[in-house]
Amino acid sequence: MPSYSARDSSELHRRAVQGGRRIRRMVLDLSDTELATAAMACRAMAYQEGERAKKIENPTMRPPLEANAKRYAALAETLETARKRR
Repeated sequence: MPSYSARDSSELHRRAVQGGRRIRRMVLDLSDTELATAAMACRAMAYQEGERAKKIENPTMRPPLEANAKRYAALAETLETARKRR
């Protein structure tokens, strides 16, 4: 019976694979419109995660959501920077 899960999870986490090689990053060739859309989506997600973090009463549950918001904001910055370079 075939298994559909990844057998060697090290490939998924950028750890060295057989022979000491690493998995290379994929180069994305996105148009200006696609970059703008992706950046806008990331900004929206950052806002939503930030709002979710504010609503949570348990203070130990806030940091992961705040970290997510920061990650989305950083990704939006990266996408906007890539768009400006074109």
